[in-house]
Amino acid sequence: MGVCEIFIPDAVSVEVSAAKGNYPDAAIAERMIKQDKIKVRQVTLPTDGVLDHYKLGTGEKEAIVLGVEMGEVDFITSDDRLAYIVMRRMRLKSMLLLDLLLELRGLLSLRAKRSNLNLFRV
Repeated sequence: MGVCEIFIPDAVSVEVSAAKGNYPDAAIAERMIKQDKIKVRQVTLPTDGVLDHYKLGTGEKEAIVLGVEMGEVDFITSDDRLAYIVMRRMRLKSMLLLDLLLELRGLLSLRAKRSNLNLFRV
């Protein structure tokens, strides 16, 4: 599998840090942030307030703005369905987190078949 870079806005980093005691995945994400495997970027929300018309959290709004600011990204992912709908309306390349995980599982399964490994059992 190729190398990928993961960027998150500062607001998501703050959410991860606050949740690390309650969710194992948040603790893993915080460790990856500290190891610079997940890169945190500062984002300034636009003053036009277009995203304020939706009931999105600050992390979701910043993630959308970060994706727009970065320009050419493979996709923006979110576990928030409303954020996904907003991104699709904005014609941004987007993917729900669960879809990403399923796609990665498929890639890993294909790679495992090629090397005669069985990584996933159903």
